[in-house]
Amino acid sequence: MPRPVGIVNTALGLWWLVALGMVSGVVVVVAGHVLRGGAIMVLTLAGAGVLRLLLPARRVGSLAVRSRTYDVVVFFGLAVAMAVILAALDLRPPR
Repeated sequence: MPRPVGIVNTALGLWWLVALGMVSGVVVVVAGHVLRGGAIMVLTLAGAGVLRLLLPARRVGSLAVRSRTYDVVVFFGLAVAMAVILAALDLRPPR
């Protein structure tokens, strides 16, 4: 029986969006734009938290690891932690 055509593979869900966002952020950091790349990663993690909060588990697929509350807290916690680290960075050239 053929699978229904849709945007998301239900087995994997939307994890590929998070992976794409994180890889994009790392590429931007490697290119020399640390704050921009970090911001992309922070927004990706926060977006994953929003997706996990709003969408049912069958739609988010692999983003659903534990309970909805636990997953959302972890995604937003990682986003906040990364934002704090980015804010603490001193990227001024040495004297």
